[in-house]
Amino acid sequence: MVIMDEHQKSLLFAVINEYIKNAQPVSSKWIAECGGFDASTATLRNELALLDEDGFLYQPHTSAGRVPTDKGYRTFVNMLLDEIESRTKEEAIARVLQQIMRLRAEEHSLFAELGRVLASLSSSTVFSGPISKEKIMFKSGIHEVLSQPELEDISMRKHFGDIVDSMEANLKAFHSILENDKPTVLIGRENPINNAKDFSMIIMKHRIFGGEDGIIVMFGPKRMNYEKNLRLLQTLIEDE
Repeated sequence: MVIMDEHQKSLLFAVINEYIKNAQPVSSKWIAECGGFDASTATLRNELALLDEDGFLYQPHTSAGRVPTDKGYRTFVNMLLDEIESRTKEEAIARVLQQIMRLRAEEHSLFAELGRVLASLSSSTVFSGPISKEKIMFKSGIHEVLSQPELEDISMRKHFGDIVDSMEANLKAFHSILENDKPTVLIGRENPINNAKDFSMIIMKHRIFGGEDGIIVMFGPKRMNYEKNLRLLQTLIEDE
């Protein structure tokens, strides 16, 4: 197991955050000029090469910048989860989600509205519905994911469509995950369903107003904004 020091963690965070924003390989020159590190481009290039060797980053080709691997994303998400537990939720997002949870509406409409708002805030596809009725799953935010640069690839679009179409049939694969009290992040090959190796999912059980247990699945490219999405779901946990 590789033990990272704080500088390496900061460097990995900087690369992943920039890649999440722009979907372009991150160069050592960008890190030196914009990353806030007091080091030369050559020094940073060597440090990035070490992160490559340890499996956190890779170069799509020799002259390109760095892109996160599944291992890099996993390390990033684990550190975020530790950090989010001690951070205050964003008030604006909390107000929106709390209003949704207090709606006095027919229970299935609540799931649909909650999914719609989460999809809009997270730029992810969101599946939501009651656990007791697996065939009732509301889908929101499909366009948000289809507009991401990764989905310009035809095979990625096909895999995305296959997963969206078969989500209800695959819900049983998540039953053991729903025993957790907190959101579970599945990155790439950690996903238990077919054709999902190029995507990530965040899965959580949530009890809506009235006591109905439901499932929420955020789904999108591995470049999804994990910090924002986890904080959105943390807001729901705090409102239960």
